[in-house]
Amino acid sequence: MTITVLVAMVILVMRLIQTRDVIGNASFIAVLMIIAAFVLRTNLLPYLAARKLWLNLALKDELRGSVDQNGITYHLKVGENRMTWNRFVRVRRKSGLNTLVARDGLLLVFPRRFFQSDRDWDGFNQLLDARIISPR
Repeated sequence: MTITVLVAMVILVMRLIQTRDVIGNASFIAVLMIIAAFVLRTNLLPYLAARKLWLNLALKDELRGSVDQNGITYHLKVGENRMTWNRFVRVRRKSGLNTLVARDGLLLVFPRRFFQSDRDWDGFNQLLDARIISPR
């Protein structure tokens, strides 16, 4: 999608240079701005949410948690933070790393080393398969 927006911007600039007609290209400009805003929002929200979490002093200590059929629970000094599976809309997987994106843009990263054993890691992946439906 980002490449599409960049190509559309190049086409718009070329059209503006050739025609010098901003009013004639107004609808093209408006559609491009709407699509660019959507792409920016989609890519920027997870980054901002992760940055907010990273700056949270309650999370500076060693992070512990649990995963079960109902969701993910973080155990913090100030209490627990529970997130149910229906809060997540997307999963991205790389070798030894799973990234979950929530509806509100929150980004959670789970490296393989976060889990104590291969069995725990495999169980987590099975829960992701069963609980989060996302494009791959």
